[in-house]
Parts: sequence; C-alpha cells; structure tokens
Amino acid sequence: MPATLYQRVMGEEFALLPDALRRFHGSPDGGALQGVFRVERGRGRIRAWLAEIGGLPPASEQVPLRLDVRVAGEEEHWTRSFGERRLRTRQFAHAGRLVELHPPWKLRIRLGATRAGMLLDHERCYWCGIPLPRFASPRVESFVEARGEAWFVAVTIGMPLFGMVCRYSGEVRPA
Repeated sequence: MPATLYQRVMGEEFALLPDALRRFHGSPDGGALQGVFRVERGRGRIRAWLAEIGGLPPASEQVPLRLDVRVAGEEEHWTRSFGERRLRTRQFAHAGRLVELHPPWKLRIRLGATRAGMLLDHERCYWCGIPLPRFASPRVESFVEARGEAWFVAVTIGMPLFGMVCRYSGEVRPA
C-alpha cells in the first residue's frame, strides 16, 4: 500500500505520533472528524475584514465542527465545516514539506511529531503565488494534542501590526 500524504511528508517521524493521529493520517481513504470548537475573532473592523476575506469562521463559544478529508491521488482535500461556514483547502507534499492551498493563500508547513501530538510550523506564506516577506506574512500557530481516541486542536491566525485575526480550538474525534 502506498504511503499517505502525512507519512510521505513526515517520514520516520510519523511513527512517533500517538495512535489516534497515526490511524487518521495513515488512512489511504481519508476520513472524517467531528467536535465542538470555540472560535474567537480579533477586535476591530480591519481584523474582521481580514477574517472575512480569509474565509474564516465567525466568533462563537460553541460551534459544531466537522472535518472531511478526501484523498485525490497525491493530494488531500480538506473541508472544515464550522456550523454553516465551509473552509476548503488542498494539501500536498513538496520538498519534504506539507503545502496547504487556500486560494489566494498558500502555506508551506513543516510537520513535527511528538508522543503527545503534532506541531505544525508554518514556514512560509504566499499570496497569489508570490512569497511574502516575514514582516508582511500572516502568522499561523497550530498544534494537535492527543487525548485518547480524540485530540485537541488549536489554531491561531494573526497578521503583523494587527495581531490576532482568528483563533479556533476544540476537541475532535472520528465521526
């Protein structure tokens, strides 16, 4: 059986992931997760505008989340449904990194495994294919922590000079 996207990107580190993460990211058929998340938005009109053009979910103390991952050849198509808001991205491997496309954005991500979970180091951001300098690039901080058969996910998206634009976190488990 060919290696999955996350197995290819992480190589030997993939074996360090907790069981629940290894099963999900090791499935050649994709998968689905569900949970309840808390979504925060940064204050002010500029941050609200940045979140809207980014297709990010509105603020909510408890929003149902569903993640559907569909494998298409060498890629994975991710659909995150925050209530009625859909955030669709494509992921693929390039030069030992995970690349996530959310047009017009493209993120280059280094995946790191620990016994507790996964760290995602967003190394570079592109806008319409143009690499953005670090001082103008969105900052994305994210990690996943295993909790038995479930896992906790936390993602913070910010912009230089503006600070936090959106933050979402919560626990997910297989659907």
